[in-house]
Amino acid sequence: IFTKCLSAALLAWMVMYKDYFGLRETPFSIAPDPRYLYMSENHREALAHLLYGLNSEGGFVLLTGEVGTGKTTVCRCLLEQIPEDCETAFILNPRLTVVELLSSICDELHIRCPDGNTSIKVFVDLINARLLDTHARGSRTVLIIDEAHERSVNIDFLLGIAKNLLVVRPELRVIITSATLDTEKFSRSFHGAPVIHVGGRLYPVEVEYRPAEAIPRKPGDGDYVDMAVHAAEKIQTRRRGGDVLIFMPTEQD
Repeated sequence: IFTKCLSAALLAWMVMYKDYFGLRETPFSIAPDPRYLYMSENHREALAHLLYGLNSEGGFVLLTGEVGTGKTTVCRCLLEQIPEDCETAFILNPRLTVVELLSSICDELHIRCPDGNTSIKVFVDLINARLLDTHARGSRTVLIIDEAHERSVNIDFLLGIAKNLLVVRPELRVIITSATLDTEKFSRSFHGAPVIHVGGRLYPVEVEYRPAEAIPRKPGDGDYVDMAVHAAEKIQTRRRGGDVLIFMPTEQD
């Protein structure tokens, strides 16, 4: 009940802003709208490279850049300009299980799966058959995995599946976006995959490294999550304004 009331209140608040300021679109949308992306030279270059890559042979492409530089929005711009002979699967939430990730790819590619299927082999066989059929029709398939730095065993397993699919379906194009992946290691692991960088920051960002020994601790004070919170509080007491972004080692944190 509380969630429904909160959603209704937020919707009413956004409508109020829209009416009061005479806006044409509802403000504060969570999903980035490519129509409002400022296409800097870096963004235009990244988009041009991606579009060129769609017309070449398949394989992996890594789209990298700092947090907030517009990687996801560039991918959405790519979808708006993608050739008609391309089928696309855009995975926005890499925190799913392997079965959920494969099921999402099937949904995006309009592949009919057996009801209640949880077999990874069945999903992979269906995707492979669809890729074969798409190629036979003279079309191409593009798989986009967004926010791949949300690392987990599941996303690593999916990348391994995609890598194996490329052995038998070399025309498949896989685009990975990430802010923190080691680009050199990634490129080597995927047969020299090209790396496209989206440069620039929207706001000044200061990076701080704080060793664990620098944070006062007592026995039973808590784990590294508590230490990260303590460090963020210390930073906030030294300055006014601004935000703090903390990268944690696992998605559960």
